[in-house]
Amino acid sequence: MSAEAETRVREALRAVKYPEAAKDVVSSGLLKSVTADGDAITVHVYLPTMAVQPAVRDAYLAGVGAAAEKAAGARVHVESSVRVVSTPPPGDKNRMPGVKNVIAVASGKGGVGKSTVAVNLALALQRWGARVGMLDGDIFGPSLPQMLGTPSQPAGGTGIHTGTVQDGEIPVGLRVE
Repeated sequence: MSAEAETRVREALRAVKYPEAAKDVVSSGLLKSVTADGDAITVHVYLPTMAVQPAVRDAYLAGVGAAAEKAAGARVHVESSVRVVSTPPPGDKNRMPGVKNVIAVASGKGGVGKSTVAVNLALALQRWGARVGMLDGDIFGPSLPQMLGTPSQPAGGTGIHTGTVQDGEIPVGLRVE
């Protein structure tokens, strides 16, 4: 059931499309691998973004599994991982090693909700499985500790941090977990 089953499964997956995509799973590059080991067949597909609603993800994976099982005539295990496409910076310009993507929230006017948008965006991305870090670069004082709290102080603190930074304090940057 090895190479022949793998070929049948690959061909069957040409009929499966990722939701709202024009191309099928195979030609769009979302199929990572099909492996057959005895009677066990494993299909590994990519999700094009980490921000996939659970219902859409489940329907996509169920469609892949159903097509593969029909073609193989056997039980198929479907695995998925996220492949986020990003353009790496030139080697001499990478000032943040380990950071794949940067999203900046900015405006030329104050009081328009930049911090609120940034916090909501970070929390939403974190819910979808992203590892998120934030830097509050407000020159009039950071608002993130007030909105999210710090390890030693709950949200809704006293306002702008005016003292010196001590070990363990996080006055301007927070990691959302």
